[in-house]
Amino acid sequence: MFFDHNTYDSKDAWSLVFDGYEPKDEGHGEALCALGNGYLCHRLSAAKILARQNGYKGAMFPWRSASTGREETPRFQFSLLSGHWMCDRTNLQHHINAIIACNLWRYYNLTNDLAFLMDYGAEMMVEITRFWASIVTYNPDLDRYEICGVVGPDEYHTAYLDAKTFGINNNTYTNVMAVWTLCRTQEVLNLLSPSCRREFCDRLNLSQEEINQWDLVSRKMHIVFQDDGILSQYEGFDRLQEFELQPFCDQQFNLILEAKGDNINRYHVSKQADTAMLFFLLSQTELTTLLERNGYFFNRTQMQRMIAHHLRYTVHESSLSRLVYAGALARCDCEKSWQLFMETLFADLSGASSQETKNGIHLEAMAGTLHLLQHHYLGLHAYDGNICLEPSLPTSLKRFHVSLQHQGNDLEIEVIDSHLNLIASPINSSSVQIVCWSDVMDLQPGTSITFNLLDSVSSVKLKFPFNKKV
Repeated sequence: MFFDHNTYDSKDAWSLVFDGYEPKDEGHGEALCALGNGYLCHRLSAAKILARQNGYKGAMFPWRSASTGREETPRFQFSLLSGHWMCDRTNLQHHINAIIACNLWRYYNLTNDLAFLMDYGAEMMVEITRFWASIVTYNPDLDRYEICGVVGPDEYHTAYLDAKTFGINNNTYTNVMAVWTLCRTQEVLNLLSPSCRREFCDRLNLSQEEINQWDLVSRKMHIVFQDDGILSQYEGFDRLQEFELQPFCDQQFNLILEAKGDNINRYHVSKQADTAMLFFLLSQTELTTLLERNGYFFNRTQMQRMIAHHLRYTVHESSLSRLVYAGALARCDCEKSWQLFMETLFADLSGASSQETKNGIHLEAMAGTLHLLQHHYLGLHAYDGNICLEPSLPTSLKRFHVSLQHQGNDLEIEVIDSHLNLIASPINSSSVQIVCWSDVMDLQPGTSITFNLLDSVSSVKLKFPFNKKV
């Protein structure tokens, strides 16, 4: 597990939080996860204050913070290209709240740490969900809920051209992850025993009426599609002016335009992966189910076209952008995914990044490549006490090995050509249920299981258990 942590003038920016297994050789992986989650738990009070200050309920975590937990994003940034002070409203990236909830949920599934969930995690999930339920506005013409005035992961587009207010409307990533949080929090409440749930709801003044409202919002969220049927980045994005991006790849395109007296909000271009992050964080089945819950239908062909479309208009200013696209493409274009993976892997060795590397290595991208190997190419996830695998291996990836600890049990997973081997330590306290495509098997202590990936892929019939619940 790792936090995508950047430092801006001694401030912390938590832009992505990924789940993952710590290698058992380093030990204490679960404790490391708990430490990261504990950091966030201690910021809950400040996040609740920030929500109230902005007119919302629940907890609204800041985009950039420091020791106090307050929002520390500067309102202006100086451009060395133009010599101008530029308005900075990246603090409107409220999607950070969904990824914190995502980390809490995945930590629980990794560790089965119900005590953490009862003591800290459930309360955080509820307060984040309250924030999402309070930031939405109901549009009677659409009979749907909208999230307006935000900034998506792209970061370039912070307002509509010539608008008097900041933010854009119905960023697809933000809206879908809000729905994900609303659904998962209801599932968290169902994990509590009846007596614990009553006590918990009384303590937080949480009524069934409020929970029913969450459910309603999670079924009537407005998701924006382009005319050609693919997911739009946000409302109006597809109507922006196109631009030849190739000369500006890996550059601060918004600053270049500002120095020329132009405005990035005019153009159909992204700084980094935005909508594609949905396919990085969620499986195709999980995302499809969330969309269907809201009355939208989305198939694999639309997925492939959407990722290819948005990739074409992304300049990859962030070192994490190609990484996200590599993960998003792992299921539908594995060879293109591998190309982007290799570009990310060698980011600090290439000439293009040599100037940046003088200020430090791209640590988040390094950790992200490990995440990609485990969770996208190997398809490794934990759910309901099971280890679930859905391999999608590039042809160049012939062998790799990972050691992990799952709920106190030590396991080895290795890929050798077309075979996937799982080996359980003889000192494990219990068996572990393994789900690989349509095969479900118990891995007993001191034993091993081998899957023929060619046979498994050709006979896929069963969806993952962790994809069924929404």
